[in-house]
Amino acid sequence: MRKFIICAMSAILLGGCAARDKTPVPKEVPQIESAIPADMDLTFMSNTVLMSEVTNMRVHPEDYQDKVVRLAGTFGVQQDVSNKSVIYNCDITDGTGCCPSGSSIQLFFEEEPENLPTLGENIIVQGVVNYDKGTYYMNMQLLHAEIWTYD
Repeated sequence: MRKFIICAMSAILLGGCAARDKTPVPKEVPQIESAIPADMDLTFMSNTVLMSEVTNMRVHPEDYQDKVVRLAGTFGVQQDVSNKSVIYNCDITDGTGCCPSGSSIQLFFEEEPENLPTLGENIIVQGVVNYDKGTYYMNMQLLHAEIWTYD
């Protein structure tokens, strides 16, 4: 009986290890043509690795300042209550793909695109990394942002 219980527990534990990472970023993100090459292309990373890299970007901003970065996420919009302006974001979900992780990267365009994505639409963004000391925490920004949508 004891051997049966050990075998059953082993099967349950090993079955959990075989689960696949369900990530909202598809395996086949489209190739993007841009006039400026990216220093870092994060579009083909799994969501777990992407979250790790974005965390590194927040913890060690000096290593990323003024670098051109490309990444995938979803389109988000915020209202800045202090000056009533609209802030566009690239939102990145957590590793399970179910919940916003609090990682929003503010997007600043040279000129606002004519056709902005809809809220929650899959986007690829590229821009120059900048940091702005906000009221409570440091805001990560992409200046001169370019934006593309995909399914």
